[in-house]
Amino acid sequence: MSSIKSSDNIFSIWNRIGQITPFAVRKTTWSNNEIYVIVQRIEPNGNYGEAFGYVTENGVVNEYFDYNDVWRNTKKIPNAGIGRWEYVEGVSLEVRK
Repeated sequence: MSSIKSSDNIFSIWNRIGQITPFAVRKTTWSNNEIYVIVQRIEPNGNYGEAFGYVTENGVVNEYFDYNDVWRNTKKIPNAGIGRWEYVEGVSLEVRK
């Protein structure tokens, strides 16, 4: 989607795509383009809130966020409200474990 800037946060992307889930995003700073996050649920709170989902490599659950206790226990995506996220089109939104 051309209207989604590479410096967006997950919540602004979610708003621009019509508040649908699931959808895929990737940090613009990640060097591995095979890794992306499948956002399964958003709990809005004003302009931000909490986003939940799975980091995957080609749709298969990846250990990228395993360092984060909160993500391991709740699947809350770290740093969802900061910029540098980009919308990822054309990937599977099915989480495979």
